[in-house]
Amino acid sequence: QEATVDAWAGKNLIQLDLRSNSGVLVAAVRTQSDEEYRFVPEPDRPFSKGDKVVLIGKREAILTLKV
Repeated sequence: QEATVDAWAGKNLIQLDLRSNSGVLVAAVRTQSDEEYRFVPEPDRPFSKGDKVVLIGKREAILTLKV
């Protein structure tokens, strides 16, 4: 599932702790300046508003996230 970052802006994967909190993983990130996705994103890199993320997990868990 692809999503666009809004609420996660300024936070990183360590802070969000998605796997423990929701069982969802971020498989890839594409910033507004990137032409392609970067797979296995760095856990300490903060997200920016407008970043695109590829999420893996149960559909219900992904749909309830405020990305």
